[in-house]
Amino acid sequence: MAQAAQKDIMDKETKAAYDSVPYESYAYPMTFPRHTGMVASLFGIPVTPPEKARILEIGSAAGGNVFPIALQYPSADITAIDLSAVQIAQAQKQQEAMGVKNIRFIAMDVCNIDKSFGQFDYIICHGVFSWVPDQVRDRILEICRDRLTDNGVAFISYNTLPGWQFVQSLRDMMRYHIERFATPREKVTQARALLEFLRDSAPSNREWYKNIIQEELNIVSKANDSYFFHDHLEGNNTQYYLHQFVEMARKHNLQYLGDTNLPSMFVENMPKEAVEKLRSVNDIVRQEQYMDFIINRRFRMSLVVKDTAKIVRQIPQDKIFDFYLSTAMKPKDAKANLENDFAFEKLDGGGLFTTHNLQSAALFTTLYEHGARPVHADALIKEVAKKLAMTDDTPLRKILSDYAIKLALHGYINLSTDTISFTKEISAKPEIYPLARYQAQQPSVKIVTSLNGSALPVDAIGGRVIACADGKNTLDDIVRIITQDIKTGKLQIQQNGKPILNDAEIKQALETVIRNVLGKCADNALLVA
Repeated sequence: MAQAAQKDIMDKETKAAYDSVPYESYAYPMTFPRHTGMVASLFGIPVTPPEKARILEIGSAAGGNVFPIALQYPSADITAIDLSAVQIAQAQKQQEAMGVKNIRFIAMDVCNIDKSFGQFDYIICHGVFSWVPDQVRDRILEICRDRLTDNGVAFISYNTLPGWQFVQSLRDMMRYHIERFATPREKVTQARALLEFLRDSAPSNREWYKNIIQEELNIVSKANDSYFFHDHLEGNNTQYYLHQFVEMARKHNLQYLGDTNLPSMFVENMPKEAVEKLRSVNDIVRQEQYMDFIINRRFRMSLVVKDTAKIVRQIPQDKIFDFYLSTAMKPKDAKANLENDFAFEKLDGGGLFTTHNLQSAALFTTLYEHGARPVHADALIKEVAKKLAMTDDTPLRKILSDYAIKLALHGYINLSTDTISFTKEISAKPEIYPLARYQAQQPSVKIVTSLNGSALPVDAIGGRVIACADGKNTLDDIVRIITQDIKTGKLQIQQNGKPILNDAEIKQALETVIRNVLGKCADNALLVA
């Protein structure tokens, strides 16, 4: 009875915290079924295609993560729950404004999910597991066990050790310091101030300590207040070693499938001094645990499946032809001769992959040209064969078989179960997809979300362009609307740091800005017509 009463109190406290400081709701592409389903398929599990799937998100906040999924897969059946009635109300308001029909938002305690909810092909639980009481964590795993279909996949993220051990003391200090402050804003401000004070006051012979504080400051200075408040300062924050999480899952008849970040599972990405010893470890959990030790990992995004699912760890090379591919690399020198050694580097920096013949270079430059839109491996082969006037595509298939899976594991290309429907052509009446338009209409908009879940930064005028691109307004209409906003003082357009006031100059500048904004939208999977 006492335990139940304690749980009720904690639920009320948690609900109050999220109602008073709503968690900013974003998309997380690593949670999307097209990605988690890819990992499952890579390891031999026949998953349900997202467009036919039933999807459950636990801790949906205001729906920022499920709206891109719902809009991409209008036939999917999505249930999204959150403890905060305030955030669910925000989600429902946004849902109505966009006309999205395939999401059911429910304000409820996760512990109350029962068999009436049915079975799900995909369960998403991001940013919840470490931040709830033990009995709720157990219930989440029970739900995954009971509510997953036989080949269903559950995504669960959590703070992990050893990485969090190094900052746990800093968290304790911050929580001690903010006890005497009343409002969440004061707590966040004072917590950051304490870290700065500790960094600046650290003795010169404690450089290692100063570096730990600075590293944490680097993280929290980039984080918005709601993330910092909920993820770092709330009472519940429990961390797990990977092997502990896997054992918890096993006790609930679930097995560890892998990490959503494929390269993080691949031994060859470790420092060369560690690779040989790690290769001798033939248990995947132990192997990944040692890898966590090496890099001091602090956050994990794990996938679990039922213990009856048959996982195949040996990946055949021709498995690549089950997937759609997109690039995570770019040519180092786009003007280099494809017939010579041709180098590619990762988009996020670091790493180098070099081809040594025309066919290999043509394959991966063509993939790069597809940008954000994934292309099926077979379609890529046909496209390159046509480019090179090849009547027999066998050599191209061999190149892709030999290299593509390895490149995916090294982080040079991305795999997915399907593609994304968008256009790269700017039409006479351009149309940005509904979620981005809705976001662009909100006050002080800073980012909009693409169909693939990535965030595109926008300024005030960029947001207005996106909001106006509804498939009804022509480019001239958009110029006229924004010109009126400038004349009434709602917006300002500048050149060399000074406002443009002349009508002709405003029109000329706007035409350029609008083309640039729509071009970025086309490149980043936001333009649908």
